[in-house]
This record gives sequence, C-alpha cells and structure tokens, in this order.
Amino acid sequence: MEQTQSGELLGATVAQALRDAEISARQISSETGIPLTTLLRKLQGRGVHSFTVPELHLIAGVLDRPMSELIPAELLS
Repeated sequence: MEQTQSGELLGATVAQALRDAEISARQISSETGIPLTTLLRKLQGRGVHSFTVPELHLIAGVLDRPMSELIPAELLS
C-alpha cells in the first residue's frame, strides 16, 4: 500500500473515532497539543506525513480507547 493511501486510511479511521466519540478536532488539538491545522490535514489524509505513534497515543488517551482501535487492520498486515 502506498504511503498516501495509508495516510488517507489512517486519517479516515481516526476521524471516524472522533465522530463516534462526539469530540471535535479542536478539542483533540487542545487536549493533545497537536496544532489544529496539522490535525485537520492528517485527518483528511493530506500531505506527506501521517499520524505518528506518539500522536495516536495522545489521541487514544483523550478518546479513552486503545491505540490499536485507531489503526486500520489493513495497515497492520
């Protein structure tokens, strides 16, 4: 899988987790310290870089979910 596709897939999965938890990107940004513009770009799967492991860990903590739930199975195989 290309890096761009994996970034889009990861972004979509994290975005869905935010919607499921009814938490805004602004709130995630505020609670994690990830700049809002960076967070929005990554949620949309745009740009060269995807979420880092530390960023996923921070987001999972705010969502009170295991980090593994934020990583699509397709990326683990």
